[in-house]
This record gives sequence, structure tokens and C-alpha cells, in this order.
Amino acid sequence: MAREDLPLLNQEQIDILLMIAAEAGASELVALRNIFLTENLPRFDTLIGQIEAGDFIAAAKTAHAVAGAAGNLGMLRLSESLRGFERAVKSDDLPGAIPFLEGLDILCAESLTAMDGAFSQAEGWDEALAANSI
Repeated sequence: MAREDLPLLNQEQIDILLMIAAEAGASELVALRNIFLTENLPRFDTLIGQIEAGDFIAAAKTAHAVAGAAGNLGMLRLSESLRGFERAVKSDDLPGAIPFLEGLDILCAESLTAMDGAFSQAEGWDEALAANSI
């Protein structure tokens, strides 16, 4: 039950990040992107493991952390889907929590692709990405 009613990206947040890149350089966006990829993508496996182990409280905390990072990078639908899971767990609605994670891998890939596309508007993005790819 990913939040299909929401756009993939929060354009207002993307615009703020693009303004930062205009001042600080596209390499800052690449650094933020790379931090998300290295620190938060592995948390998806952690999240699934916590759910499989029945540790929904830990899973909600993991979802909270990833949702915040995704939101900071403008990935609105991903962030809100994770927040939906977290809210449902905290409300003791475990049957209602799991649907928020359905198709999460696809949503994450789509969100990252959309984010990269939006960030490509920053001057010097391609060069910064090539120089700092992970």
C-alpha cells in the first residue's frame, strides 16, 4: 500500500537541494546521494530481517530512520510509505503495517531514479557523479 496518491518526489525539497547545489556545487548532492545509498539502502535488508524475526518495534525504528533520510532527499512517496508502516506499528495495527512495505524495492528504485533525474539539473552533476560514484 505504497502511497500512490503522492508524487514520487517532493518538488519543494528538490528545489531547495538544487539551490544548495548552485551555491556549494553538485558534488554536495552526490555526497548526500551516496550517503543514502551506503547507509540507508542496507537498512532495507535490516528492516525485512526485523519483520521476519517479529521485532516490529525495531522495524518501526529502522523505517523511521530511512523515512527521514528519504524525505530529506525529496523522495516523498518512499518516505511516506515508510512512515505509514511506522505509524501502523506504533498503533499496534500489524496487519495494517505490512501493506505499506509491499513493492518497497520497486518504489525505492523508482524514487532513486527520479531523484537522480531531478538532481541532474544541477550544473556539474554528471561530472560530480562520475568523479564520486560508488
